[in-house]
Amino acid sequence: MSENNRVTLQDIADEVGVSRVHVSRAIYSRGYVEERLRKKILKKAEELNYAPNRLATALVSGKTMNVLLAISKGFYYYDIMSPVPNMIKCISNELEKYGYWLQVSADLEERRDIKADGIIILGGSEKKFRAFPEELFLKPMVTSFKMGGNKIETVEKYSIPYVAYDAFSGLLKLAEFVAKKNISKVCVMNLPSGNDPFPVKISEISTVFQKYGINVGKDDVINIARKTERLTSQILDVMPILKKYELCILSSEILASHFYQAASIAKLKIPEDISIAGYDNAYYTQNFNPPLSSLYFSIEELAQKLVSLLISSINGDKGERYHVMNTDFTDRGSIR
Repeated sequence: MSENNRVTLQDIADEVGVSRVHVSRAIYSRGYVEERLRKKILKKAEELNYAPNRLATALVSGKTMNVLLAISKGFYYYDIMSPVPNMIKCISNELEKYGYWLQVSADLEERRDIKADGIIILGGSEKKFRAFPEELFLKPMVTSFKMGGNKIETVEKYSIPYVAYDAFSGLLKLAEFVAKKNISKVCVMNLPSGNDPFPVKISEISTVFQKYGINVGKDDVINIARKTERLTSQILDVMPILKKYELCILSSEILASHFYQAASIAKLKIPEDISIAGYDNAYYTQNFNPPLSSLYFSIEELAQKLVSLLISSINGDKGERYHVMNTDFTDRGSIR
């Protein structure tokens, strides 16, 4: 170890029994290293608490060692208690392994002087990409989104590497779980974000549940106006309607805390009086009583894949350009 007790690349090389060049390639993704050896080097670096000297790296490489994470204002505001904060943390942790800092921005459409080596976009859409200044597309860029609609065609049109997660796999497991419990009356509580009262997300639920003989049609969709201060009272207003259903699926877990509060006010017990399931696996819903059963996907895997694709793009590597993740379903006791 160096005199100032800072772990160096040479320290890691000595521990693993390889050259300093191999360690540099593995940690900074500069050139080929056999995958088994790369994992061994990264594991040893983590054990030794190696912290890359980002300033030195930036001076040598000519890079800023910054990555910009773009989140639309609406997405971040409405999902402040969703997986998004955890996504930011996981992405930041992954970037640190490569010696990069993470910056977060909510106004990418207005920025032209971005001093970053690459951009990560949470939630890709045609409207969003059209609004970006042309200068942005000169930088390495990756995006993530839930599959549906024409999103894949959109990102491929702009030649942007992506990580997508497919809700169908999780919905199939939820529908199978519900069918085994002989639940047949299912509704969806929806928080519309546009003029479409039957959006893609609900169409997916309807299609999947139909495979198990459970009909979820337009008449089974309960729309709640997107007014945060009135969500609980709106849910209370529709409680008489909910009583005729055995299960209510929340299309957005922004609704979750308000639903639990409304049920408490109405003196309804979950799941004894009404069963509910979530769609987004917001972390805070795991602390409810009972915790919310929900679809979920690995945020850690999402972060790892996004960063891996971006680093490859920054380094000019021509490898994997997309990754599709499956979702799952976990029962936490909110379905009777």
